[in-house]
Amino acid sequence: MALERAKSFDKSAVFSEFVHFDGDLEKLSLQLFINEKLVQQANFDLMIYKPQQIVNEVASFMSFSDGDVLMTGTPKGVGEIARNDHFIGKVFYDDKLLIEKKWTVN
Repeated sequence: MALERAKSFDKSAVFSEFVHFDGDLEKLSLQLFINEKLVQQANFDLMIYKPQQIVNEVASFMSFSDGDVLMTGTPKGVGEIARNDHFIGKVFYDDKLLIEKKWTVN
C-alpha cells in the first residue's frame, strides 16, 4: 500500500484568500520567509514542469471541478518546522506584490 503523507495531515496546508489573476504566468514569483529568514525564492523559469503541463497531465486521469486546488511540489528550502515558527509568504507579478500572508505554526 502506498501512502502520501508529505501534505496529508491535519493543518498541513495553509491557504489564503484567492487573488484574481489573468496575467502572464511566466512573470510570477514567490518568496517564503521563516522566522524572518528567506528560505524559498522561485519563479516560473525554475519550474521543471510548467502549470499547463501539470494540469494537462492530471486532466488525463481525473476531472476538475470549480474550486478544486491542485497541490504540487515545492522549491527546496523549508525543511523541518517547529511550533511557533513564523512564516511570511509573498507572491509577486513582476515586481508588484500580489499578496502577502503571515501565519504561525501551532
